[in-house]
Amino acid sequence: MRAKELPFILFGLIGIAPIVIAISAGWIARAYGYDLNEGAPPDDSERARTLYRMGVAGWYFLYTLPAALVLSVVYAISLRVHERNRVRRHPPE
Repeated sequence: MRAKELPFILFGLIGIAPIVIAISAGWIARAYGYDLNEGAPPDDSERARTLYRMGVAGWYFLYTLPAALVLSVVYAISLRVHERNRVRRHPPE
């Protein structure tokens, strides 16, 4: 893997992180027998409130995915411009 590809992977991970957290909260809640939803925590325990917050964090996906896509496009354009300028300064022999 080249170093130029690493930011794309990072942007992708940032974009999907909230949905991964929300899915994990659902799995953990199911293991403890909770019915997890965005309305309210299943009960008043600290564990239930934490799982509720993790589940609601999935809504940040609506912000992080478009931001990651914009960052990827800007990074791709800047790579292209940089490569074109580098070739102009040092033409291949």
